[in-house]
Amino acid sequence: MRRYIINRILQTIPTIIGISIISFAVLRLTGDPASIVLGEMATPEAISQYRAEHGLDAPLHLQYLRFMRGAVVGDFGVSLRYREPVARLLLDRLPATLQLGASSLILSLLVGIPVGVFSAVRRHGLLDSLLRGVVLLGQAIPGFYLGILMIMLFSVQLHWFPTGGRGGLKHLVLPSIALGSYMVVLTVRFTRASMLDVLRHDYIRTAYGKGLSYSSVILRHALRNAMIPLVTVIGLQTATIFSGAIVTETVFSWPGLGRFTVQAVHGRDFPVVQTVVLFITTVVVFINLIVDIAYAFLDPRIRYD
Repeated sequence: MRRYIINRILQTIPTIIGISIISFAVLRLTGDPASIVLGEMATPEAISQYRAEHGLDAPLHLQYLRFMRGAVVGDFGVSLRYREPVARLLLDRLPATLQLGASSLILSLLVGIPVGVFSAVRRHGLLDSLLRGVVLLGQAIPGFYLGILMIMLFSVQLHWFPTGGRGGLKHLVLPSIALGSYMVVLTVRFTRASMLDVLRHDYIRTAYGKGLSYSSVILRHALRNAMIPLVTVIGLQTATIFSGAIVTETVFSWPGLGRFTVQAVHGRDFPVVQTVVLFITTVVVFINLIVDIAYAFLDPRIRYD
């Protein structure tokens, strides 16, 4: 197990470096940040001075090496727009994104797993058909469009929830549903499919033959074995949280990393965008590692030799 973990950590390094290079190169294709920050009326001398002050006049490979060398020690540079350390700006907005992402993930698990299990054990019934129709409808509606519809209905018309911003529990309800709707649908689909596969196995019939109760067979035998592919889906949902948060936070004016990233892209704030991409990449890669390790605890037959 220890050797496997070390090998996987070493394998993540080329992935993180590769994505950082791609994001660095793509950012440079979007234009010169000096002209955006200083405005159209800026003189060539002012633009040259700005580029020199922020190291934008250096060769691209030197700019990249400077950024990565600082990232290793936690120094991600200074924001071109806010003129503050990027690490501080990121830490200020990270709690809001984690709060929104955690609430969406909890929503997907509390709703998706029970509904998926119920749909599997009551397969081909009326409720199963109805639930599958709702799942298909949920897949077809984009999260941002659902968010706009909920704002129009529950905020503008009914005045039940605020239209945006971060505050109490009421501020969290609509963004969590908008971000978690796709994750709920995905969890229901994979839980149902995995449960249907497990329920066909011989050991399930054996458990019934031993006289075990219906709930014991479903929860202790079927659901535990069905959790292995579901854990993979949960791990992949972390990427969905960060990518979906970019749109959801913009729609609901949620002061997290997603909205912060959109503003940084519009302002050509290279240090901020590079840092956010590097951070999200690292988080997703290491969560996938945790998911692989969790397999061994869910199924003792899995060994990492």
